[in-house]
Amino acid sequence: LPAPGLAPFWLCPQHALWLLMATLGVYSVWATVSGLAWNAWMRTLVPDRIRGRVFSRRLWTMGVVGMLLSLVGALAVDGWAQAGQPRWMALAALFSAGAVAGLAGVFFLNRIPEQPTPRAEGFKLGRALKTPFQERGFRRLIVFSGAWSFATNLALPFITVYMLSALKLSFLLVMAFTVASQLANLAFLNIWGRVADRFGNKAVLYLCTPVFSLSLLLWTFTVSEQQWLSLALIALIHVMNGMATAAIEVANDNLLFQLSPRQKSNPYFGNEALAN
Repeated sequence: LPAPGLAPFWLCPQHALWLLMATLGVYSVWATVSGLAWNAWMRTLVPDRIRGRVFSRRLWTMGVVGMLLSLVGALAVDGWAQAGQPRWMALAALFSAGAVAGLAGVFFLNRIPEQPTPRAEGFKLGRALKTPFQERGFRRLIVFSGAWSFATNLALPFITVYMLSALKLSFLLVMAFTVASQLANLAFLNIWGRVADRFGNKAVLYLCTPVFSLSLLLWTFTVSEQQWLSLALIALIHVMNGMATAAIEVANDNLLFQLSPRQKSNPYFGNEALAN
């Protein structure tokens, strides 16, 4: 999306903000469509016996690259501001660089071999969307996935706001805790992938979902007269959150892949995305 990166150069701030929001909306729509296609493709491409390891390694690689690039981007924005230049110019450059990287990704994506998908005769959208719900296992997965999505979207976006506004922590400390959570996530991704392949995905979910819930509950105890105690508890919460999130992402996706048939997986992925 080059539009957010270029908008500040030829639009007033108010109009540039509206363009930014519009392009983010377009991005979200198309990301959903491409995500469904990607999941259905991977369902036919990756063997069941190694799926946990493959996707945990993929998430690990994405996490490492994303964390490093986020730190580089933050340093670039701060350095740009210290040089006396407006921050929006650095942010616009980052948006533009992201657009170029996305186009490069499309080039490499086009080089992956793909088997043609057989065309479905007599396809009806309503019937396709209702078919997965005939399976009890899928209905239970939808309930879990929807509850998990509700919990994360309700609580997680406000954690940073809480640390900055209520606890009065510095941006440096907030970034340090975020990195700690990302490192815990990366450290456990491969572990949970191997555990899921050996003992099953539900065993991983049974173990780590309560850990995630407990990490949210512990935020209510972070207000203390002794700051070191609050900081230690916040660090523990971030490590627990990163570890549990890694497990739930791997196991939940693996369960969805197991429940969906290879050549008719799109309705399963679509319903799960819609529930979330």
